[in-house]
Amino acid sequence: MIDALGEDTEPWKVGDRVGIGWHGGHCGGCESCRRGDFVTCANLQIPGISYDGGYSEFLFAPKEALAAFPAN
Repeated sequence: MIDALGEDTEPWKVGDRVGIGWHGGHCGGCESCRRGDFVTCANLQIPGISYDGGYSEFLFAPKEALAAFPAN
């Protein structure tokens, strides 16, 4: 669940239920990202390696890494 947000985080809101997979974010500026191939991003981030990951109680994550997690 999102507890707090930084700037430019739409469409996410505080209280949204989210999850993070192995793809923990991309830069949006490298050649792969400009082609829409985010999985081969030159600056790919992986939770647990690039930043504290999935077993943390709280973590900071880029908005590109989030996936909506339904309540049911």
